[in-house]
Amino acid sequence: MDHYPFTDSFFESLGQYSAQIPAPTIPVETAKNHVPLAPINFEFQGILRDALVTAINEELGKLGGLLQCSLRDLVTTEIGQQFSTFTKMVDLVIREIKTLISEDLNKMKTGMEKFMQAAGDQFGLHPEEVD
Repeated sequence: MDHYPFTDSFFESLGQYSAQIPAPTIPVETAKNHVPLAPINFEFQGILRDALVTAINEELGKLGGLLQCSLRDLVTTEIGQQFSTFTKMVDLVIREIKTLISEDLNKMKTGMEKFMQAAGDQFGLHPEEVD
């Protein structure tokens, strides 16, 4: 029979006698109808202990699975929100860069037009007159 340190001490802490699983605590008014459990042998107690350990492990596995799913959903949602925020920031930066480039191109165009006008004035040539 396998020994499980946690469950061994757990079962021993349930009652004074290691060969007997204690009866549950019940209210005084129902005590007269209460029949305490009879002592059982160690083999049967081991079977019960193993069954309980198996049931606990199964439930812990289920809870672990639920926790894993919940965490996955939470992380997926958080990543989605962060990505959305990041995408909005990138869009804003791209728009700002486009605006700055457009402003600079307009300044360059205006500067070239002024340069051409000044050159035309100085040399007597204007872009409209040159074919």
